[in-house]
Amino acid sequence: TKPVGKGTGLGLATVWHLVSEMGGRLDVESTVGEGTTFHICLPLRKSSAQPAERLEDNSESLHLTQKLSLLIVEDEPQIAELISLLLEAEGHEVSRAPNGRAGWDLVSADPLRFDGIVMDLNMPEMSGLELARRARGLPFTRPIIVMSGRVSEEEHADLLALGITMILHKPFDSNALRKAMLSAFGVGKATAPLTVSSAQKY
Repeated sequence: TKPVGKGTGLGLATVWHLVSEMGGRLDVESTVGEGTTFHICLPLRKSSAQPAERLEDNSESLHLTQKLSLLIVEDEPQIAELISLLLEAEGHEVSRAPNGRAGWDLVSADPLRFDGIVMDLNMPEMSGLELARRARGLPFTRPIIVMSGRVSEEEHADLLALGITMILHKPFDSNALRKAMLSAFGVGKATAPLTVSSAQKY
């Protein structure tokens, strides 16, 4: 998340956000001149959750029966291409926009053209959050799936208020994308924003 030459890593704020979303906590031990240790504490999955786990594992073999017209709004061409290929392999029709402004031009021109939007949050010219605000104001009431490597608490609250269907944490795999699509459009259709990573749904 840092510019080239400015260091590496996700940053403490992003780590804290991800750990908190999983119901965990960060403990810190720090001694001047010696260093700092961060302990990541995560809750154990209890046996009572086993039926839900089986359903989630089985979702990998489930597919949407309806074919959708989807808009992908992503400023990184390689990511946009990969997501398009994955969705087209599922039989969906995909249109692409390279940034939020171009995405808004397409949605505002014909709000009924798309069954849903899959978009990045941090983009040039117009952010995903602003695109979502404008789309909901049309009103575009269909599912919107947000992809991002980091979502602040303020952004999460704003997305919740806008009725964003799903939040996919980058990087994610094809199974996580499939789960997000199933939850947004099919099996276990979401009634409130959910967060999905490449490993599991929280």
